[in-house]
Amino acid sequence: MKLTIDLSSYQSDQNICCSLTDEQGTIVYVNDKFCELTGYSNEELIGQNHRILSSGYHQADFYRNLWDTILAGHIWQGDICDKSKDGKLFWVNTIISPMKDMDSGQHLFLAIQTSIDDRIHAEETNKYRLQQLDNLLFKVSHDLRQPITQLIGLSELLNAEGIDENEFRYLVFNILNSSKLLDTLSKEITKHLETIMVKKNLSFAITETQAH
Repeated sequence: MKLTIDLSSYQSDQNICCSLTDEQGTIVYVNDKFCELTGYSNEELIGQNHRILSSGYHQADFYRNLWDTILAGHIWQGDICDKSKDGKLFWVNTIISPMKDMDSGQHLFLAIQTSIDDRIHAEETNKYRLQQLDNLLFKVSHDLRQPITQLIGLSELLNAEGIDENEFRYLVFNILNSSKLLDTLSKEITKHLETIMVKKNLSFAITETQAH
């Protein structure tokens, strides 16, 4: 296919992936960066449907919305998870613009993409640590409260008048057990906190969560 669209500025760009597809999703052009990111050669991609890169991550509605938008002549922008030739998943921020080849009159779609793997990885890591924090807060609010409540109750009984020696020994025994449990839980919580607070920037995320 002979294109009158000037794509020369994208050909050797080392930061931007560029591809051009027709209305059927067939790839008619890719730049060098696109080949580098996907692991496919130019010859392997041209003439293939863009589904060759589908990772299976997105639902059908995601692609339906994308195609409805660009076929209506509007620009679509979003994050896409694709799969390279060697099976590795990668994320790209994508802007797809409808255009028309003046010679053939064919409608084409220009996709400009930049890698966002680092951002996605950071978000997933932060999400995992926040989940760990939620688990810790649950442990504090439930598991830790039990021995504390027991200690308070047993201490009040210990101060009561008229208890005999056997009752006294029984109360002291249970206070010791509750204290040991409390000590074990406090060590577990400290260990969880040390794991969760590895990243300094998590303190901001925690503040955001508490604000809600």
